[in-house]
Parts: sequence; structure tokens; C-alpha cells
Amino acid sequence: MNVHPSPANAALVLSALVLFGGGDAYGADPPVYAPVVAGRQIQFPADFGSHPEFRTEWWYVTGWLSTRNGDPLGFQITFFRTKPAIGDDNPSAFAPRQLLIAHCAVSDPSRGRLWQDQRIRRAGFNLAQAAVGDTDIHLGSETR
Repeated sequence: MNVHPSPANAALVLSALVLFGGGDAYGADPPVYAPVVAGRQIQFPADFGSHPEFRTEWWYVTGWLSTRNGDPLGFQITFFRTKPAIGDDNPSAFAPRQLLIAHCAVSDPSRGRLWQDQRIRRAGFNLAQAAVGDTDIHLGSETR
């Protein structure tokens, strides 16, 4: 399959990598991430939602659709939530304490094509959120 990321998408991915791997530029203490504990009992419906105390989590759906002509199309949509290495004591309201990423792809195997797009937003300012206790995630009005 041919995948042709645009320069803007490449810059977006590079920016995300820098944010995820970078330290806190303000000298604040790095965040403490909750440990993953073996044997923890899953509790629904609460565990459908976000767990902001952990570093990274994701939700996804994959499947197959058929066009009106019966041609198969594969699809995938994934939402990621990550807590970057920025201390909780950083006083800036603009510090990205949680980053949310949406990635969507549609594949057309009969034509050997893959279309994909992604968005990244920091949580807050009503721009993006991943709700605790419910699978309610949005990155601006385009994903709600």
C-alpha cells in the first residue's frame, strides 16, 4: 500500500515525539506515573474512561466495511492519551499535562490505497478531553 504523509503530518508526529520524550523546560519536578499492577481487577464502567494518572493509554476500533459495489474497505480509529514529562507543579495554564491524539485510517485493498489522518491536542481550554469513568473523548469539534 502507498502511504504519503504530508509535511504537516510529519511535523505533527515529530512534535509529538519531542513532547513525549522531552523533559520539563521549567525545571519542575517530573511527574509521577501510576504503576501498572499485575492482577488488578478491571472495574466497569469506570475503566471504560481515562486514567490520567498513568503515562499512556489508548482506545481503538477496527473493522471492515463494504462499498455499495461490495468492495471491502478496512478502517481503524485510535485515540491515545498521554501524560508528558511535565511536572504537575508547573504553574503554567498552557503546560500540556495531557495530550490527546486521534488517528484514523481507511484501506482499500482492491486499489492498494491507504488514507490516513491524525490530530493532536492538549487537554484543557475545552479544546480536548478524555473523560474519567466514560469513553467520552474529543479533540475539538471534529471528533465529537
